Amino acid sequence: MMKHEFEALAGYEVSVSDYDNIIEPMYMATELSKEDFVKVICKERFAFALKSREEIIQEMRKIAGHLKKTCDHFMDIEAEEKLKELAEEYKERFGPYKGGFLLNTRYTLEHLGKGRGCSYPAELEIYNSKYHTTEKIKIA
Repeated sequence: MMKHEFEALAGYEVSVSDYDNIIEPMYMATELSKEDFVKVICKERFAFALKSREEIIQEMRKIAGHLKKTCDHFMDIEAEEKLKELAEEYKERFGPYKGGFLLNTRYTLEHLGKGRGCSYPAELEIYNSKYHTTEKIKIA
């Protein structure tokens, strides 16, 4: 069962992480029909207020700003992973079906000989299954 099928049958959205890590493995371990599985799953565990489009964008902007400020000094792998997770969630919930995303980077300039400059995520680009851009969001 696909995430969008589950949500259509259940009548509520779930996070990509919950679907991939909990719901789909549980469904695959049963021999229930899709309809029966949706009836027995604990709605209260998964039916919560998902972040709105604006909330996800604001969170991505906060992380991208942090990565821009710190890129001359160190790499924050955890922040980069969180940004990718948010971009994936945004794409899954608000982008075209079977599309993808890119985190386009920009570069800082060398600061008075003190650093060599660095790259940081500056824009989220959502594309459809034919690799045509459907949306660009400035995040830093």
